Amino acid sequence: MENKPFKSIDEMCCLLIQDRGLICPDDNELRKFLSRTNYYRFSGYARDFQEDPEKGKNSFIGNTSFQDINKLINLDAKLRILLTEQLSVIEIAIRAKLAHQHYSKESFNTPYEKYHDVPIWVAVEVLSFGRISNMISYSDNIEVTKRVAKSLGVQWKPFSSVVHSLHVLRNLCAHHRQLWNRPMRIQCPVQKKLRPKDISFDPKSVYAHILMANYYRKAIDGDTSVARRIQELLDKNNVFAKGIYLLHPK
Repeated sequence: MENKPFKSIDEMCCLLIQDRGLICPDDNELRKFLSRTNYYRFSGYARDFQEDPEKGKNSFIGNTSFQDINKLINLDAKLRILLTEQLSVIEIAIRAKLAHQHYSKESFNTPYEKYHDVPIWVAVEVLSFGRISNMISYSDNIEVTKRVAKSLGVQWKPFSSVVHSLHVLRNLCAHHRQLWNRPMRIQCPVQKKLRPKDISFDPKSVYAHILMANYYRKAIDGDTSVARRIQELLDKNNVFAKGIYLLHPK
């Protein structure tokens, strides 16, 4: 990896505005932003407005402004907050259903059957969501997995894949990672009946994960308000929506 020399905030502003052509009528606004936001977080969004960053052509295209990029950063942050709310309900429900199944039925035959001599129906509250996902994925007892999925009100066949996908999404949100224009390393299976007829999306996009999070939340407690707010957020900005539905990262 190329060793990047440290730049002061003034040097970064000069680089963006004078050298690369970013439009920013108020330099102080950009300075304040860079004082509280890492430059490389900003550049993750900015690169899609640059000529060809892969080849070192970092000049901004057309009349790209700081506000154009900052809007996407703010929308992405709002999306992470909404998804965190959605995924928290799902995660807590999965933990509860696993505990109920372990307490009332036979245990999973997995390496996680015991956790420091604590009963598994207790341990599910301290295990990470990643460990919970692994318990579901690597269980030898399909019937238990079926019962957990059924108790949540969702189909069992893609259950382990969906839970793993939602765990990945949850971690991205928890660590404030960029969702816009992100190719997801884990493809989330979306049932045909859940795919909106009026929205085209890439199966490797964040939107596939969002659809399944919305479906699981509705199945668990009937809530659709967060799903509606997510869609309203996407409808606010076509550029942002495109980066959630379809992938075109540079």
